[in-house]
Amino acid sequence: MIKFLISLLLLIEVLNSSTLIVGDDESYRVLSYYEYSAVKDMNETVDSLDNHIWYKDSADVVLNRDHKGYWIRFKIKNSVSHKENFYLMAERDYVYSIEYYLLRSGQIVAFDKEGFHTQQENPPFNSTHRIFSLPMERGAEYEIFFKVQNYNMVNLPFRLVTEKYIVDFYQSYNFFQGIFFGVILLMLIYNFILYMIGRFKPYLYNFSYFSFMPI
Repeated sequence: MIKFLISLLLLIEVLNSSTLIVGDDESYRVLSYYEYSAVKDMNETVDSLDNHIWYKDSADVVLNRDHKGYWIRFKIKNSVSHKENFYLMAERDYVYSIEYYLLRSGQIVAFDKEGFHTQQENPPFNSTHRIFSLPMERGAEYEIFFKVQNYNMVNLPFRLVTEKYIVDFYQSYNFFQGIFFGVILLMLIYNFILYMIGRFKPYLYNFSYFSFMPI
């Protein structure tokens, strides 16, 4: 009975943990570990956040009407016995500006930014996704901050992934993208041939649609 209670308490502690424990997997979802806080001044940095109130639910955050800025933070610990280069990867949805801070023991070890008017200076990959580097020493714990400015609040559902995951992802992505464009090309040729044979206008309309469809 005592062992069961201890196991239950450990399980509850893990489920309620605000730190993502990284093992040997190639991909981790990090959205559930986020905490949110409103930006008081767009010039503030991670060194001036001691008096901020943090929320687990982004809906509880009241943004400043003028700059619409907010912080996202979460913690990650590398539990494996070797150094690992990870990356934070997400769809490149519209964000006016985003600043990325990686901290270890309260010290900034990596910084990057991008947005509507700014591009990453040294992106780790030439990618259609938003990707930030996260090198992790063995056994080390890190804290990640994003300072985001946007017209509406977005959650930025990043994944923590390895380089192997990214390579495999884009191999599959390019493969299915090639199939997609191949099907579009076949439909163009098919409708054009049928129109030339029968002069039936719907085939011409289909040809025009596939020629100018937004992709």
